[in-house]
Amino acid sequence: MTVNGESRSATIEDRGLLVDPVRSELHLTGTHVGCRNGDRGACTVRVDGWIAKSCLVRTPAVDGPGITTFEGMAPDGRLGDVQQAFWDADTFQCGLCFVIEDLLESTPDPS
Repeated sequence: MTVNGESRSATIEDRGLLVDPVRSELHLTGTHVGCRNGDRGACTVRVDGWIAKSCLVRTPAVDGPGITTFEGMAPDGRLGDVQQAFWDADTFQCGLCFVIEDLLESTPDPS
């Protein structure tokens, strides 16, 4: 699979969830396990451009598609503008930065 623009491989279980190899094998710990039922959003990633909660996505479903994690939102190791704004406001990461980036991409100057 392609993760954050790089070809990566991981051992997966047939019925495994994407959040597990992302954290345990790829060591991308910005993707958190919060609830394992999709309520919190701490496990949010982007799969082929779509926002997805990785605790609900079966790993075999992403064999090939591009995955972007929170680390991939800041490829140079620095927080992006939206992530920095969350950090500066002492807010917790719950996947909203993906949603806000989508909004700003489609509507650069929202009201």
